[in-house]
Amino acid sequence: MEEKTFVIKIFCQFFLHPVKDKVLFLTPLFENPILSTSSRQTRPICLIASYYKWRKQEIQGEPMTQEIKEKTKKTADLYFKGWKGERPYELWQAFDPDLAREFSLFITGQLYAHEKIPHKIRQLTTIAALTVLERTDELKLHIYAGLNVGCSPEEIAEVMFQMATYAGMPVVNSALKAFREVLKERNLWPLQEKY
Repeated sequence: MEEKTFVIKIFCQFFLHPVKDKVLFLTPLFENPILSTSSRQTRPICLIASYYKWRKQEIQGEPMTQEIKEKTKKTADLYFKGWKGERPYELWQAFDPDLAREFSLFITGQLYAHEKIPHKIRQLTTIAALTVLERTDELKLHIYAGLNVGCSPEEIAEVMFQMATYAGMPVVNSALKAFREVLKERNLWPLQEKY
């Protein structure tokens, strides 16, 4: 596993450094104007840093517990039960089953299962981020998950419309089309007007 983590770090062109209170920060490997000015390219680095910290703890003697495995399954079932499309885990598993398992245990069992905010709010924030990033494949999955955890179609649409301020209407239109596809699959389209 350490070898794969090293490959991930080099691929992203960043080193991870431990600092006070076991928090990790990132330092560029070399000055790269594209990476230093483009937040879009550096966003995944924070997730990798968190994942690396979690794996480092496990390697240093804090074993992954049965509780994390159970949380992973429970959270995945809550979010994605009934989803007919390919889940990210299935895609990862096709390339590297061991790494897929560890990413799933961290992302689903630790990050998404973390209860500082309710699942509904977590999914609305995820939908907002994926809308702005124009990641419509992943957006469909999280719209589905949002509906599973109690987000109403009206709330999801409102979050998407709010993103027009930050990303523009063409981005919102793409998100709404993806949203409509999910609603059709769930027999929730057309939406009923509420008076």
